[in-house]
Amino acid sequence: CVCLAATMSQKDVPQELFDDLERTSTAVRKKYGEKSKEYASALFDLGLAYRADGDYENSLLLYLQSLEIRKAVFGDKSRPVATTLNNLAIVFKERGELDQATELLQECLTIYEHLSQLESTTESLSSLSTEGSSNGGKMEDVSSPIHERVHGEDSKEVATILNNLALLHADQDQHQ
Repeated sequence: CVCLAATMSQKDVPQELFDDLERTSTAVRKKYGEKSKEYASALFDLGLAYRADGDYENSLLLYLQSLEIRKAVFGDKSRPVATTLNNLAIVFKERGELDQATELLQECLTIYEHLSQLESTTESLSSLSTEGSSNGGKMEDVSSPIHERVHGEDSKEVATILNNLALLHADQDQHQ
């Protein structure tokens, strides 16, 4: 879904797409309910379209609705919440609210750090139980969870957040 916004420049979004996304979000709400992860995703997708069209007010409202649902469904420190916060930050940046955008991006980094620690702990425990059962309790490869934490699946997400923060700081420097 993120590719939707990346493939369109502002003011390029055809009305048919909005109509389709509206119909989809209505159907998803009816089928899964207003507090479902599916409905949160439908709202998020519609928010992407509005953002791509330059309608930051509607985008902001939809992202905020999606965020509320995603926090309730997945918890405050989850990937879907971090993704939504990142997109909210982009809207705030586009609106010139750089401090708010920076705050949201820093919250994203905190979430990814938390997730990385959980994944690292889980992998360490898994590694310990595997090592303990296969070779008399020796812990030979403790670097694997650290490597995963530094170079794992979160690395692209964290790099995106850090890049967005760098762009915000550049914008702030230009405004001063």
